[in-house]
Amino acid sequence: MNRAVRAFTEDGVAALRGYLAAVRAGETQQTPPMVEDGHLTTILQPHASVDTSLRFTGDKRGFARYLVDALSPVRSGGARDGDVGLWSWLAAAFFDTICPPREDGSRRVREDHRYILSHDYQDHYRHLVRTPCIIYEMHGEHARIVLAGSPDRHGEASEQILSRQHLLTNREFFKALDALYVEDNQGRWRLKVGAGGKGPGSLRRLGKVIRQFDLTFDLYGMDSSQILALLPREFERYRQG
Repeated sequence: MNRAVRAFTEDGVAALRGYLAAVRAGETQQTPPMVEDGHLTTILQPHASVDTSLRFTGDKRGFARYLVDALSPVRSGGARDGDVGLWSWLAAAFFDTICPPREDGSRRVREDHRYILSHDYQDHYRHLVRTPCIIYEMHGEHARIVLAGSPDRHGEASEQILSRQHLLTNREFFKALDALYVEDNQGRWRLKVGAGGKGPGSLRRLGKVIRQFDLTFDLYGMDSSQILALLPREFERYRQG
């Protein structure tokens, strides 16, 4: 179903918050009913449309690629990156993708900031629609590690990397991540075994190493090969894999 892209008003955001609470309480199982309510939304200009009947069940890349293309008329030059109404409306419009129903029709609704864009830096990057779009737009195929996993999940890579705001726009860092943790598998890509775990060289360990690097290195001044060369021996299995 093609719908004009809208943004929630303040009342619309409040209505979505109430809807999330109702789903958690088991009071409703329907999709958000307010996405075309003229009292709770405004149609954005210039005009853009999205097919809200689409369901994205693979990794986040397909979802992000579709939205980046569809939203280009209203987001030229990064406009509306911080628009709470827009991103919250998109979360409601694609709720079946980012909060899919279980077999019994119930849903696992996570924290509000997964669906309603927060301005708190501790939660901002956890939005399930805005973050994949922004990262794909910035880094394209080099964002595969962050965009791995289904659209309803934030993921370990996102938590360890995107929580560090200064890394979000570092293209060479994302190239290094892609080279370190992604491998081809008969024409398709996948994360290397162990990358998402807790062991030596894993993403979780990378988060701790990056915190140390922040004190002594300017990662923005390095290319991807230099960043990879900095990593300690525990990352060798991924560097050579």
